[in-house]
Amino acid sequence: MSDIKKQRYHSRLDAFHPMIELYNLWQFGYWTRLAQIQTIQNEEQLALKASAQLQLGQIEQVKQTLKDIPERPSEQTAKLLISGVFNTLGKAHAILEDKENSEKNFKLAIESYIGKTRSKHIIQARKNEQLAQLNKCTRWISLDSYDQRGQIKKLFIDCGGHDGCSTIKFKLSNPGYEIITFEGNPELWPYYENLPTQLIKKLVSNYTGEIEFIIDPVDADGSSIVKEKNIDFHKEVKNEDCPVIVMPCIDLSEFIREKAKYYQEIVLKLDVEGAEYAILEKMHQDDTLKYITKLYAEFHWYKIDMPKEQHDALIEKLNPFFEIEEWDAAEFSVHKKGISNKKIRQQILKAIN
Repeated sequence: MSDIKKQRYHSRLDAFHPMIELYNLWQFGYWTRLAQIQTIQNEEQLALKASAQLQLGQIEQVKQTLKDIPERPSEQTAKLLISGVFNTLGKAHAILEDKENSEKNFKLAIESYIGKTRSKHIIQARKNEQLAQLNKCTRWISLDSYDQRGQIKKLFIDCGGHDGCSTIKFKLSNPGYEIITFEGNPELWPYYENLPTQLIKKLVSNYTGEIEFIIDPVDADGSSIVKEKNIDFHKEVKNEDCPVIVMPCIDLSEFIREKAKYYQEIVLKLDVEGAEYAILEKMHQDDTLKYITKLYAEFHWYKIDMPKEQHDALIEKLNPFFEIEEWDAAEFSVHKKGISNKKIRQQILKAIN
């Protein structure tokens, strides 16, 4: 290729790359970023900016942007502007709880610009994002919500991971999920070597900071941050005789809110020896329950002297958001168990890693 041709080729690429980024923002309806375009290279980019400003209700800015569009715009520019009208109608019908017409107009917003053949997944993503912006959708998909194969990213958050037994149990049935485990007992951390999970050596709570963690000296299974709970299930060791360590804790609600930017499905498992009530109450208060697809939990109301009515009231709050299922992964545990259990674990790990 001659130097002149190379120069022309790279010039075209330099003009094309910004358009790809803007087009991606338009597809998914990220209007705030799209409206902030500073360098405009052609009328199609002007139309993209005007469309975004319209979705944000910036009417005066729309008027200013449209002044720079030719009186006879190109076909692509006209399609973009028409698409914006359909998107606005889609949001209006969504506000009115008219699902049928809302979906119809979101569909037209995409198809009117790019046609029907390539629009199926983009329509779903656009609709979800627009409904999320209106606080009318419990899930949304971002550009980062897909893995390298184009598959939706899924996450299992294992709170109170013990010796990794829940990681193994879940992974056997759900190989497509990534896993993050919270476990605060240093005695159990060595079990996580070679496990298919990211171990976070912290406790989960309803705030971020530090907290006292009472260790179960018998089998580590009853360790808790809840002082009212009997740490040793058999009550042979009194709470005051149990070791206490200070550990970092994380606000699980905020952690989930952040992860929801990157994962389309989040399954949560809570086995945190009584701390689940404060955590779930906060998630209900700050509207992060909507990010959870399913909850696996072991509830401990009877171990922390909580009235059954209080437990039932929380369950009633949770039910509209997701399915709740009891969780027990003891069959996959190896801590303080025989060599045969450890051999079985090694065989399982070979199969799932």
